[in-house]
Amino acid sequence: TTSFIMTKRGSLCRYIVASVFLLVGLAILLLALFLLPVLRDSILDKKLRSDAVLKEGSDAFNEWKSPSAAVQYVLTAYNVTNSEDVVKNKAKPNVSEVGPYYYRKHKQKTNITFNQDGTVVKYKSHDVYVFDRDSTPAHLDPDKDVITTLNIPFMVSTLVTGALLSPLL
Repeated sequence: TTSFIMTKRGSLCRYIVASVFLLVGLAILLLALFLLPVLRDSILDKKLRSDAVLKEGSDAFNEWKSPSAAVQYVLTAYNVTNSEDVVKNKAKPNVSEVGPYYYRKHKQKTNITFNQDGTVVKYKSHDVYVFDRDSTPAHLDPDKDVITTLNIPFMVSTLVTGALLSPLL
């Protein structure tokens, strides 16, 4: 009977120890499930706030000042093939499509100044276009190609002023 009591007592002790470990494990798991998102969000928020502030010399500032990613810009022009006839005889223009010419557009900011408390930044923005020889068809060369186009704003203003002045003439 003593061995039966010891076995019963040993099983009870193991049961109690296993229950305590289980409860402590569940408590740690629940604590981690609730605290981990809060801590993660807090750490992420702190990191984002420090990286998002434009401070001279920081990586964010340098990327903002002169972005490393260029935007591809595609130019297609319409060449007037009978320009002399259009000017001299007021003929209807014949146009042919020329292109596409590919450029990489880089944005740059210069004359950057911050106000005293660093909450306002002023700058001048410049767009720099670099001809992309590799993407443009080989037969096209913007330095050699001659393209004649219509000056639409001039034509419209001429038509408008002509329409306005014709009753007076």
